[in-house]
Amino acid sequence: MTAVERYYFFTGSQRRIRDGLTDLGYVLDAAGDEAWQGTFYDTHSGSLFRRGIRLLGIVDPAQWRWLRAEPALAADALTEEGPAVPPPPDDAPVEWRGQRLLPVLRVSVRRKMHHLTARSGQVFELSVSEASFARPLVREWIAGRRLVCLSVPDGQESEVAVIGSFLRDLFRLKPMTQDLMVYGLEVVNALLPGAPVPARLKLKTGDTLRQGGHKLLSRQAFKMRANIEGARMDLDPEFVHDIRVATRRARFALRLFGEELGQAEAEALRAELAWIAGLLGQVRDLDIMRWNIHRHADELAGRPSVPAAIREHMHSVRTEALAALNDALASERFGQLLTQLERIATDEGGQPPSEPSRRINDAAPPLIRAAMARLQRWLKRRPAELTPAQLHRIRIQFKRLRYTCEFFNDLFAEAFTAAINHCVDFQDCLGEHQDAQVAQARLREMAERLAQSGGNQPETLIFVGSMIQRLDDVARDCRRIFEKRWKQFPRLIADIDASMEPGTGPEAAD
Repeated sequence: MTAVERYYFFTGSQRRIRDGLTDLGYVLDAAGDEAWQGTFYDTHSGSLFRRGIRLLGIVDPAQWRWLRAEPALAADALTEEGPAVPPPPDDAPVEWRGQRLLPVLRVSVRRKMHHLTARSGQVFELSVSEASFARPLVREWIAGRRLVCLSVPDGQESEVAVIGSFLRDLFRLKPMTQDLMVYGLEVVNALLPGAPVPARLKLKTGDTLRQGGHKLLSRQAFKMRANIEGARMDLDPEFVHDIRVATRRARFALRLFGEELGQAEAEALRAELAWIAGLLGQVRDLDIMRWNIHRHADELAGRPSVPAAIREHMHSVRTEALAALNDALASERFGQLLTQLERIATDEGGQPPSEPSRRINDAAPPLIRAAMARLQRWLKRRPAELTPAQLHRIRIQFKRLRYTCEFFNDLFAEAFTAAINHCVDFQDCLGEHQDAQVAQARLREMAERLAQSGGNQPETLIFVGSMIQRLDDVARDCRRIFEKRWKQFPRLIADIDASMEPGTGPEAAD
């Protein structure tokens, strides 16, 4: 039978609680001590957290345990099978149910446990806990506040209410509204898994265009900050990818809102974002290339293994690129860039424009239609005649249309969601085409470098040639898919236009 548990912050005397409960007719007996350490894990996107799941790996010299639970503190209250491997001692990523799990929070708990017997004879558990927390791979523990935990068998919720009211009202214990993981992240000043955007950064229909630009840029700075630690620890390639995407969105927002935010400052920030985007792009391109090589190597006839010379070269180049990126992410220059993104369009960020700023819900439709018009110009061209460079430009225009719709989607009651998904389909298809083009060029460059260093053995040449041919096939497949989807583009434009018709806009959302 499961237990119902309630937690309270505790700053007073244990004796006071014991004497108070005794006066109320309860008997409190010591039941021993417990101590354990573990690490909470989640996916990069925080998918477990959003479903209310806390996956905790308990480290025990005698027996390790993976525990899946709804929010809870007691180590023995968590049930259900976890990963088949022990929690890594260095908090490294693990695989579970086809998902890559990353360390979120380290926790250490010491508890003094007591049996609490009511006049009815029903026995409950009451414990006083001290919990400390640490960020992944950081050995500095930060102590949280002491906690009183009340645990009663399932079906005895009424007793929880009665005893809980005594603890809250008579002994002035404040209920802990968060679960242990959420509370611990607050203690160590870390974000929730997946870094959900704070409500204060969501657009409102009453915002001016200037206020909207400030919120959107602050949102991108928030996303960058949320992924710095994971990128520097190289826990998962998606951390670098998310920072890169945030820089792209920030650069586009500065272009879109430049006149409202101050053109000179906007251009200066765009230049700084280009600096960090270049370093992010070097690492991300290598990650994509490495993934493509291993993915397509298995599809080639005879399944040739990746030659050692190529593996070593890519590892060396990526290590160098990641070191340069880490230096940049830890630099004062990058810190100042994030601060400027958060402060632009505020009183501290510069002088406001001389003209009154328009309301954002009035400005959104023209901006979205302008983004559509830039893509519609390509409708006059036959898809089969487009060069790789032109396909890449179309991809950028789809990305900008997608970003514009995403920026304003809240204002139109999520009416652009389907259109955004269609833009993603176009963007992914053209993105894979571009990745194949870039990878082919990099493979040729790699072969030339290896030849100059004397490492271009016949197996390397054969592998590079096979990979280039496979990537050429990928590019042709992507072009065929694009040509088929391109016929659907006029319908996409019509759907976006319909989403901005009266009855679907800000007034309807209100």
